[in-house]
Amino acid sequence: MCNTSSNKLRPLQGSTFGAELIPNVSARALVTDVERDPKPVLDAFYEAHGLMLFKDLNESAENTDAPANYLTDPNEVRVISWYLATQYLVRSYGDSASSLTTEEWEMMEYTNPTLVNGEFVWVNAPKFEAWKWTGGKQVPFYVTVANDPANMSSEGFDPVRSSDEGFAVHVSQISWANRIDQLLFDDYALELVKVQVRFDIDDEQNPFWIVYLGQRGIIRDVVTLEKILIVNARDIDDHAVYDVDDPEIPAWLEVVYPDYYVEDWAKLWGEWREGIIYHMFTKTHLSVPSDPARFIVLNGQTYWYIPMTQLSSDVLAGYILVDTRSGEAVYHNREAKSLANLYTAIEQVDAYLASGAEGFSQLRIDEGYLYPIMTDSGAVRDAYIFPLYSGFSIQKFALVDAEEYTQTPVLETSLESALTKYKSRAWGEAQANLSYD
Repeated sequence: MCNTSSNKLRPLQGSTFGAELIPNVSARALVTDVERDPKPVLDAFYEAHGLMLFKDLNESAENTDAPANYLTDPNEVRVISWYLATQYLVRSYGDSASSLTTEEWEMMEYTNPTLVNGEFVWVNAPKFEAWKWTGGKQVPFYVTVANDPANMSSEGFDPVRSSDEGFAVHVSQISWANRIDQLLFDDYALELVKVQVRFDIDDEQNPFWIVYLGQRGIIRDVVTLEKILIVNARDIDDHAVYDVDDPEIPAWLEVVYPDYYVEDWAKLWGEWREGIIYHMFTKTHLSVPSDPARFIVLNGQTYWYIPMTQLSSDVLAGYILVDTRSGEAVYHNREAKSLANLYTAIEQVDAYLASGAEGFSQLRIDEGYLYPIMTDSGAVRDAYIFPLYSGFSIQKFALVDAEEYTQTPVLETSLESALTKYKSRAWGEAQANLSYD
């Protein structure tokens, strides 16, 4: 995605913050408290500075409930991976590919997931190769790739759309007059830091750059999101800035809290939520993100999904869902269930396919995600959903229950059929375990 973050968070190291930042706590008392039990002091610091994401996660640390929203519409499932989206994009550039960057990782940097008129799409801002970007010329078009589970298996289906009009403003623009950093240098250089930049479009297909700005805290490299700068990609003078909690932020902007930001706070919380001294002697209940924050949709609501793996093992400790617009974060604790992590689930599907039971041993998995799914019994269970690709088309969908992952995966040609079959299983009762003899 378009992430120009320069502020990757690092672990807290000692009592490096000032006592004056925590109301009613003297420096001597702070040092004493940190040496004896740093957790209350850290909690007070985060709450005093309005770092609500950390506070939300602390309050939900023991939460074992199902998410408030769960998967209800098969068309909300993320079936086009980040990698696959870039492959579609390269082929959509046509003759322009000779002058535009087509290197995989650079394309990923400027490709973002979003909702446009309620539809999950990838939006790409092409970039000229540096030595071909002369005279400040504009990018000829932007490209969208629709995430369309219902049609991905259809022969001849093309999810790619290119805009009819280009744009001049770009993060990497050679011309200073149309480079995003010009605005940041003039207005925010001494006040705020650039947290992240994303390319997005509104519901009328107008392109924008979204610049996320933060305040560097007294704890080294910890940045708190403060403002959002929305820049018209066709006119750099047409821009507006909002406080992150401003109710006037345009309704079309689905991502108010960007992925790099929430992922960094999730990492900080997972590793250090019990304090520095606790971390020195045990890793129990501590966790770390096992995959970057991923954009998912549940019942019409968009979230960053962050799986958290136990520091002491490869077992999934739980997962974090962060509302992309409000920033509300909820941790779903699954320590008691010993859920399989993503890579264990992938191994189960690969082994099943290799057994020849379905006759599709050459199918490929690009990505997979853990979704909360309500079964026919009324219980909400966590299951991994994997689109299985042959080339650029989906041939099958596989579902693996995260708790009873040794059982035979559900494989069906359509996602709707796979979900129906998964929901009807009597989970918790005896099922046939995998066997490849």
